[in-house]
Amino acid sequence: MDEARDIAERCVAISRAAYGRGDLDAAINDLHRLPDDLPVRGVLAADLLAALMRSGPMLPRYRLRHLDDLLAITERHPPGTPDWPTVTLPPRGRPLTPPAQVSLHPQLCLLI
Repeated sequence: MDEARDIAERCVAISRAAYGRGDLDAAINDLHRLPDDLPVRGVLAADLLAALMRSGPMLPRYRLRHLDDLLAITERHPPGTPDWPTVTLPPRGRPLTPPAQVSLHPQLCLLI
């Protein structure tokens, strides 16, 4: 399999997992295997971040460690939407608070 095809298939698998049709943890790991200069990484990271937020108010510790990395990717490769939010999350090690107590973009709140 050529590299471009492998990258495309990995992107599809990540996107599917972000919307509940795949392994979320494997998708997060796959995201980190994509080339750093691939612009779609920001969109995929934002989708995975939203999936983590939708998964419930109490993220397990092994998933909490992914939040900073996903946010850093979205900062390097911001999603192309003009209203991409700056998401404020509680300090590491604390459960995510309900949307009303977290500064989130309104569209991201709808996903939770």
